[in-house]
Amino acid sequence: MASSRPSTSSSVHDETTSFGFDSHDCNLSTVGDGTHRLKLLPPSLQSTSDAHHSGDPNLQPLGIPHRKPYLGIPDISALAISTVCCISAIFAVEHNNLAWHLGTTNQLIVSGFLLSVMNLCLGKCTTFIFVLVEARFGRSKLQNYDNILRNEVLGPRLDFVWRTTLACFMALPIGLSVAYKTFTGGSSSHLVNTTAIIGMPPEYGLFNVPNSFQGDIGRYFNASLPLLSASSLVDSGNGTQTEPPFSESYPHYYGANMLLLNDTSVALLDLPRDGRLTELQNSLKIGESLLLEADVHGSVATQREPRPSEDPDFHEACLDKKMAVATAPMNDGDAVFLLASLSTSDNSRVWFGFAPGGLPKCSDYGPYGNRYDIRRHACHGVWSITRAGIELSSGSCDSDELPKLNQYIFTSNTFWLGDTFVQTLMENVGKFSNFTGPRNESLWKNPSMTAAMAGIVWSKAVGLPGMRFNDTPATLNGQVGWGCCNITLGDNGLLYEIPNEIAIVIRPTLKRNWLLYLVFAVQPILMAALMAGSIILHSVPLGQGFGMISILAGMYRNRDQLEVFRGASLSGELREDVRIGFLPRHSSVKDQHCSIECQIGRSRDQLPVGKIRPGVKYS
Repeated sequence: MASSRPSTSSSVHDETTSFGFDSHDCNLSTVGDGTHRLKLLPPSLQSTSDAHHSGDPNLQPLGIPHRKPYLGIPDISALAISTVCCISAIFAVEHNNLAWHLGTTNQLIVSGFLLSVMNLCLGKCTTFIFVLVEARFGRSKLQNYDNILRNEVLGPRLDFVWRTTLACFMALPIGLSVAYKTFTGGSSSHLVNTTAIIGMPPEYGLFNVPNSFQGDIGRYFNASLPLLSASSLVDSGNGTQTEPPFSESYPHYYGANMLLLNDTSVALLDLPRDGRLTELQNSLKIGESLLLEADVHGSVATQREPRPSEDPDFHEACLDKKMAVATAPMNDGDAVFLLASLSTSDNSRVWFGFAPGGLPKCSDYGPYGNRYDIRRHACHGVWSITRAGIELSSGSCDSDELPKLNQYIFTSNTFWLGDTFVQTLMENVGKFSNFTGPRNESLWKNPSMTAAMAGIVWSKAVGLPGMRFNDTPATLNGQVGWGCCNITLGDNGLLYEIPNEIAIVIRPTLKRNWLLYLVFAVQPILMAALMAGSIILHSVPLGQGFGMISILAGMYRNRDQLEVFRGASLSGELREDVRIGFLPRHSSVKDQHCSIECQIGRSRDQLPVGKIRPGVKYS
């Protein structure tokens, strides 16, 4: 059979020679050298050519011929999965309701999982396109192929370009996993039903802030302290103090319920019922906030003109035995004065200001101070509620007063404002005195003094005995300090439900940012680019299954060249670079499979990398 063996040199250099398992190929497998090398194998495996002719099914060639597709189903599936993951990750951030239900923690978990899936899909494409690039544009070096297939950055004799490329693609998922975590700090909102959450109706009224100061002075400080802090002098850093900036663009919001409508009108809005507010705070998770919007009532203090000396009501009040002037001395003998009622009477109007100390008669205070009217108005408020507290974030009030029935809280009660608050007023707003205060021209003066009047009247009203009620609406008649008719708190507008309350829970989520979406899209975009590259390099004679099996199959004709690998069976390392060529062999016989022949050479050898033909099946 040796006489039928074809010339080796002819089989290497003639690309048109048929390369299949025909009779000539079978003769090649029966040469003496081949048998000697396989002497340790069972006798039945020592001659594949004899087995081929004998028809032994156990010794037939096992390779499955294929046509090389432009894009394989695994590639298309990987790109589709990666694209779906990218869209899902973007949707989990961009869609408000989904983002709200997930929250930051779950968004990070979902996004991390989807990025991992996209990385697996990318890895499916990178290996194949890399070997195509090495075959067409590189040195076609066996060590490069080996390290690319094993994704071994530190592999021996790997070219620097590939070492860098593999390192970058290994670092890519790490960088992306860090990058998307930097987009925390966003928020998503969702409309909720507070009654369903805490099981309490949306009740509002004259309530103090929960878990805060109690008592008349304490409640006054609860309402006034944010404004007092904002209006305090600012240390300029050189031992002097300067006036804090004041915006004349109204309204301004301070604390839980103070609303500066303008420089002469200040409102203290009604708050959610204290027990309900506490439950709402407890229902929030760390980092969440509740935006509560409702049409409520407000206690509005307004500074009136003209001066008391020109106001007939002032002179009438001075003659009224139920009214009295309370004073608190300041530096240099000047004083803060407050003209208010002593008993059950109209507390909806007070006169307040700064005057020289020691004035003997009420009427002597006429040229000083201003009149302040406190009335109940219809208002609108928006609150931001967190586990730590409540703040008014927006609001407005109607210019018209509520009906007379709603004014009884101020017009028919005993407040004793002067004796209770005059000393506190001197401490808080005495800095704006016309006489001794250094800030009598400050833009903060009128709003602060008006807010003080709203605060003291509101504080007294909240603390009335009739305001301490249980879940049964209280009847005000007969309560200590009340001088009104037989009405309930609801009738008086002091406790009421808000059917159109709007409650929105704001939850921390990832930021909606195009840079974050780019982080999600990097891997699908790379996959699409790599797949486009594989289409361009379709003629490279390497398939998706390129690896050890395909190389060994291609070495069928040139198996003698495998001698170069002797000594590396365990280490897998070679002393120098080894190049490998891929030469398609095309048959002139119709319907006969073509083949791809592999050739091994030293680094100095120039080995060809041929081109396959579209639609041709190669064995």
